[in-house]
Amino acid sequence: MADYIYVPQANLRNIAIFDEEPGAALLQEIRQHIKQTHCPHTWRGHSHTKPPAGAFPVYCDEFDVPAPDTVPRVAPCPCCNPNYPQYKNKGKVAWFPDERVIRLIGPQCFAAINEGAHQTALIDLRKKQKARSELAVIRLHSPRIEGLVAIIDEVVPIASALDTFMQELNGAFDNELAIPLWRIAKGGTLTINETREVPYRKPDGSVGTKRQIFAVHFADIIGQTMIDRSGLIAAEKKLKPLRSGLIAINDRLIEVGNPEQLDETERKDFSEKMPRAQAQVREVLDDARSRQQFLTSGAIDTLARWGQHPNAPYRFAIKRKGSGIALTSANQRSSSPVNIDIASHATKKLPDLPVIGEG
Repeated sequence: MADYIYVPQANLRNIAIFDEEPGAALLQEIRQHIKQTHCPHTWRGHSHTKPPAGAFPVYCDEFDVPAPDTVPRVAPCPCCNPNYPQYKNKGKVAWFPDERVIRLIGPQCFAAINEGAHQTALIDLRKKQKARSELAVIRLHSPRIEGLVAIIDEVVPIASALDTFMQELNGAFDNELAIPLWRIAKGGTLTINETREVPYRKPDGSVGTKRQIFAVHFADIIGQTMIDRSGLIAAEKKLKPLRSGLIAINDRLIEVGNPEQLDETERKDFSEKMPRAQAQVREVLDDARSRQQFLTSGAIDTLARWGQHPNAPYRFAIKRKGSGIALTSANQRSSSPVNIDIASHATKKLPDLPVIGEG
């Protein structure tokens, strides 16, 4: 028959050489063989023999056999279909301790021989896969812990200075200048009022014109998050507990030496906290970088031009003055300009967060 699969003679016997459950190196060899040959049944250690009825396998890993999507089955299974295509995806690397053999079998095939043993092996496999996944995350992130802590220490004073400036700037507009900047410049879009003559139909049917005010785009503010009321960066509040947590994780990893020595609870906890810490530091950095643009992009000059335009919703003045800015408006409550300091480190270059897996 066309679909008949010839299994090498060497694999048609028990290759009883596996006294221990296969480790990472052997599993990688199996995966590489399947990837290159598309033939699990030709791997050097595969026993293409039917397991005895009372066998209890240990499922060590899963694999997919490369094949086009239109092909439903590729590989034969020694459990049930030894010479014809039986499966393609979720094949099992099954170690049989009593026989000291490894069989590469279909995803559910052994269940027909011993359903209970299949289910037990499957549950154990899922636990192993979860542990491997968690350990992979820990190994990926652990070399970056000390660098991430250093970045936190560098970011906190910069972001805190930006928080302070944002509070004082918006407070000045709200209170001293009596200008609702956050509302009239929502999203960083600045508009001016333009009066136009527009046609309209009179009650007698004739067409007349009338004046109508339109809001016309004037400019966009770079770093508009400084005035959009999206909330404080609050770097110290957000990052201080992260820093402590990362140091504790690093100390524990140094103590155990090998992440595999972590208990199940620690392994799960570390694998969740480490990427989450990376994401939270990135979020703070992105917020700080966005707001910092307000001080480094010419946004203040743009606001100044807008505030002096005769058709702006409110008239005000804003300009750099020494190490800060000065603001005045016709509506302000005092006769003196409102001065706001810009801390020197507010414009300090923010660090770049390394991409995990690079470098």
